[in-house]
Amino acid sequence: AGDRENEVRAGYEAANNLMNLVTPEGFDLAQQVLAAYRERDDEVGIARILQVIGSMQMTSGKLADAQATLTESLAFSRKTGDVVQEALSSNTLGIVYGRMGRTQEAIEAFEHALPLSRIVHRQRLSFLLLNNLGIASKDLGDYRRSIEYYDRALDAIGGQDPSFEATVLNNAGNLHEILGDYDKALSAHERALLLARQTGGVDNEACAHNMMGSTYYKLG
Repeated sequence: AGDRENEVRAGYEAANNLMNLVTPEGFDLAQQVLAAYRERDDEVGIARILQVIGSMQMTSGKLADAQATLTESLAFSRKTGDVVQEALSSNTLGIVYGRMGRTQEAIEAFEHALPLSRIVHRQRLSFLLLNNLGIASKDLGDYRRSIEYYDRALDAIGGQDPSFEATVLNNAGNLHEILGDYDKALSAHERALLLARQTGGVDNEACAHNMMGSTYYKLG
């Protein structure tokens, strides 16, 4: 039994490592691990591997499948009291809803996950959720609320994650520009640019340069 348990655990870790690759081998391995967990009636394991599979489906554009998979993962994590997994599954489900254009459901999923992330002291997940809530609020056209979420994310980060802080600053700066708050927009992008250079974040640096150019153009 011990050998089988170690084999299943190794399979889960391998599938989790393959999550972002979305290869046929990764899908097959994840399905094998899921079958093994179902055979053992390991509901904690089922919830975890379902989240891996749902993330793979999301990345490959199979959004309806991802929604169903992640909803099942969320149900199992609630049943077993696995708060960490519940927060993770709810966050990923929110991203799926967002990509499906179901923005209000995305916000509900993120809002459900946010207090859970704090209960289990998953700080980076809290940062991600606040940023995701900012994005979803922007998609609804609620720009002021979106900025509030970005400000909360920046307060929560508090210099702990400079790379992600640059991402949030660029998001906030974009909204300040939309609202005509050009000084705030430039300030946010300048801070993002500095952090991107410090951390080697090429994408954030390019984004900050581009958005600063847009703001300066509007200023004439």
